[in-house]
Amino acid sequence: SGTVLLNNSGLVFSDGIIPIFAFFGFFISEMTCALFITHKIIKFRTCYTMGDLMTTLYGKYSGVITGILGVLQAITDAVILDALSEQMDAAMADHLGCDFTELAYIDAFRTQTSLEQRRRQLELVNALGGSLCELVKIRFLSTTLVMMRAPARMAGLGGLQCFLERGFSTFKAMRKPRVFLQTITQRENLILERIFAGSNTPFVDVD
Repeated sequence: SGTVLLNNSGLVFSDGIIPIFAFFGFFISEMTCALFITHKIIKFRTCYTMGDLMTTLYGKYSGVITGILGVLQAITDAVILDALSEQMDAAMADHLGCDFTELAYIDAFRTQTSLEQRRRQLELVNALGGSLCELVKIRFLSTTLVMMRAPARMAGLGGLQCFLERGFSTFKAMRKPRVFLQTITQRENLILERIFAGSNTPFVDVD
């Protein structure tokens, strides 16, 4: 726009002519994309996931393979999330015992786990949820998940396989799973920040 052009032109007086070369480099890259790439993207107008893209480019088997790889990534995230959650839950359980109040729970949450651990846990939840949001769009993936039951059990991951199948079914039934995931992430982030800032009422007005 004219404003961007004027702003970049003004840099000549403060930083010399070098920023102008960077600006024209951006302009050239955009023109190159418009001339040689954009008009070819029309055949991907019905592609909404990486699986759709791979199917369009290389056939349906490539789409299935992409779906399987997506499931494997989701399983990896689930394994890491499970291990981290179990570690933090065990530390809190050892500290709290069987009888505790909400204030004691909040204190244990704050003292027995770290903000970095909790943020990492939430990142993994978000990543796993994001994977499920994409996986539910891939055709034939329900069948692929069923085919993976036996290998998952043999690897000792039967529980995680069931967790993924339930998550897949739940997300598939949702009209806007990403909105649900975003809502959960925002609320949990707010609660985390409050707890580690020293609040003893972190659950108030989180809606």
